Amino acid sequence: MAIEQDWRNSGKYYLSPEQANTVVMRSIAWYGADTMTTICMEECAELIQAISKLKRFNPEDPHNKVSRNELVENLYEEMADVQICFNLLFEIYDLKPSDLRRMIDHKVWRMKRKMEAQGEKF
Repeated sequence: MAIEQDWRNSGKYYLSPEQANTVVMRSIAWYGADTMTTICMEECAELIQAISKLKRFNPEDPHNKVSRNELVENLYEEMADVQICFNLLFEIYDLKPSDLRRMIDHKVWRMKRKMEAQGEKF
């Protein structure tokens, strides 16, 4: 399904957190957890592909079939899909957002520590 051109109009597409959660819960009930986890895997692969295409983009190449702006739009779309998948996975596997936050904090702390070991100052 194509993304609407006015997707940046946040007022038009806004759902409250409660409404968004209802959509997530009903999508799991409607399609099934197995299908939704498969979709999450596919969305992660599409994000990898979007990153790769943007990384390889050469503005000097006359054979470009899409513009950098189109690649950036696609990256936003795939990032959004994966972020939606996080919500699906929290529900399907009964995960806690606070535990994910702690894991992110730990990973960033580890990254900082590695950089400091190589001489970076914070």
